[in-house]
Order: sequence, then C-alpha cells, then structure tokens
Amino acid sequence: METPKRARVLSVIATVLLVAVAMDRRVPEHRGAPVVIVGGASLVALVMWIRTYLGRPLDPDIILPGFLLTVAALEVT
Repeated sequence: METPKRARVLSVIATVLLVAVAMDRRVPEHRGAPVVIVGGASLVALVMWIRTYLGRPLDPDIILPGFLLTVAALEVT
C-alpha cells in the first residue's frame, strides 16, 4: 500500500525539523566533528529513508520480528 502524498510531505518536514533542531542544540556543547558526524549521518539516513521506505513501507508483519529481536538483543547486552 502506498503512503498518501500529504502524509509523506508532512513526515519529511517533521523529520527535517527534528534533525535541524537536534544539530542546532548540539552546536554550543560539542563544536565541530561530533555535530558534523551525527548531523551528516542523520541527513544521509533521511535521504535513504525518502528514497526507499517512505513511499512504499513494508508490511509490519515483516519488520516487527526483526525489530523486536534487535531491541531484545540490545537489552541483553
């Protein structure tokens, strides 16, 4: 099932704002490299999300088991 265009646009706007605010709030505390590394990774992840998952998300039955196993493994360590 394809995501409606309005929902896609609102999702992208909200994500861009979140990334921008997160980068802006980190600048006074951590100048330079950490902001660029985390901000750059966020922007790359945003572009990949837009190009792959945003338009045609996978069925939750496919994603959920892997997600839950990942969360469980992170809790164990």
